[in-house]
Amino acid sequence: MEGIMSDDATPDMTDGDGPAQVRAVGVADDAAEPAQPMPVQSTPYHRLATLRPEWARWWRPLTTAFAITAIWLILASLLMVGMVLVLTALGADRSIGQALDDPTSPLDVFVRSALGALLLPAGLLGVRLGGWRPTSLLWSVADRFRTAQMGRMLALAVVAVALATAMQTLLHGGRPALPESGRTIGVVLVLLLVAPLQAAGEELVLRGAVMQGVGTWVRGPAVPILATLPLSLIGAMHSLDTAFTAVFIALASGVLAWRTGGIEASIVLRTAVLLTAGVVGLLGMGAETTIWFGAMLAFLVLVNITGYTRRDSSVETVTVLGGDRGPFFPVMRSADAPVPPPVRV
Repeated sequence: MEGIMSDDATPDMTDGDGPAQVRAVGVADDAAEPAQPMPVQSTPYHRLATLRPEWARWWRPLTTAFAITAIWLILASLLMVGMVLVLTALGADRSIGQALDDPTSPLDVFVRSALGALLLPAGLLGVRLGGWRPTSLLWSVADRFRTAQMGRMLALAVVAVALATAMQTLLHGGRPALPESGRTIGVVLVLLLVAPLQAAGEELVLRGAVMQGVGTWVRGPAVPILATLPLSLIGAMHSLDTAFTAVFIALASGVLAWRTGGIEASIVLRTAVLLTAGVVGLLGMGAETTIWFGAMLAFLVLVNITGYTRRDSSVETVTVLGGDRGPFFPVMRSADAPVPPPVRV
């Protein structure tokens, strides 16, 4: 009996020659090694919604689109009602142009720009509620808004717009006719304050939500980029020039988002185009399509020459998705957090 027990019993953990101690040491050594980030396949910007299976459900883009549309319609209705109430309280003219196409009217310029700016909160809330994923991935593959790249792109945009404006001035010739000083100052202030928000909102929805949503269905970048064209043509079909410009902006912005790995460059491009076109319309110089096309073409050429489209275009590890979100943690859930269970109401 004693011999049998010596053959079958597990050796003492304190026995230096026992295999159990060898296994225990191996486990301790493994636990002592620092945790390595789990590598994933290089993921381009339009495929970021596929980093987790629950984000890439086939119906997620549909619920996201519904949520964004519903939220934007609610916000737009509140904006229009608020504008009417404010104008009534001030005793001002309550008529707002149906087309909102008077470039010399601060009210028309504000309403048109504000409607686009409302896409920013609508897109963030829609992706969070409809797509149930972090909104920070809408900005870039770095899981954040890259301010350093924004500065580089802004410098290139200033050069591009300056070149396009000089070209338009030479082609137009003559001295531009300025409206009255009050209207001019009002339009310029509205453009400076609201146009960047309008650009950010439109790019976050079109290049962020739409491209990443379609990117859950297809792998290549062509279809997600082309999917934004119909939405870009909304409100731009009253002339061939505006339709052509909207298509060109959509294609250029989509390529920039794909190549740079984020929407910083496309936001800068759209902001520059909106500001320049607003000033051109205010001065009555006409031919806005010429300056839009010139500014975008110059910007794209400069971006490709400097090589910025080859940087930070994909994400290599999932470590960028972790970390504390501070006060916005409930909205921007960490990617490695468990999926919240359904709640009955």
